[in-house]
Amino acid sequence: MTDQGSSQTGYLFRMSRADKLRLKHRAAAAGMTVQGYLEHKALGYDQPIARSSGRPRKSREIQEPLDLSA
Repeated sequence: MTDQGSSQTGYLFRMSRADKLRLKHRAAAAGMTVQGYLEHKALGYDQPIARSSGRPRKSREIQEPLDLSA
């Protein structure tokens, strides 16, 4: 249903604080993250897409490992 090799993009969805709280509660009740819950309910995925945790970072924000061997 989705191309795993494609780049990711964000989508801003405005809602009231009450609706945001309702969405969080529904996701938690289903044992899912909000991301996974929306993929399941809105996009019809059987399983959420496996992603690393945390916010996506632009390639220039990714830090190089620090060499402490010196």
